[in-house]
Amino acid sequence: WSLPTLALLCAGILYLATANNPDPPTPAFLTGAKTLLTAWTTALATTILTTTTINENQLFTYFKNS
Repeated sequence: WSLPTLALLCAGILYLATANNPDPPTPAFLTGAKTLLTAWTTALATTILTTTTINENQLFTYFKNS
C-alpha cells in the first residue's frame, strides 16, 4: 500500500513543482520529495516498531476491556 501511495504523491509533487512556477522545478520537487520520504520512512518505522514490540497478552487485555 505504501509504494503506490508514494508514487502517486511524487507525481503530485512534480505537477505542483512545475505548474505556474517560473523557476526551475528541481529544487521545489526535491524539497517536497524529502518531506514525503521522511513522512513515509517514519510511518514504516513506527509500524515495524509497534508490530515487533506488542505482546499478544496486551491485545487480549485491550480488546477484552473495550
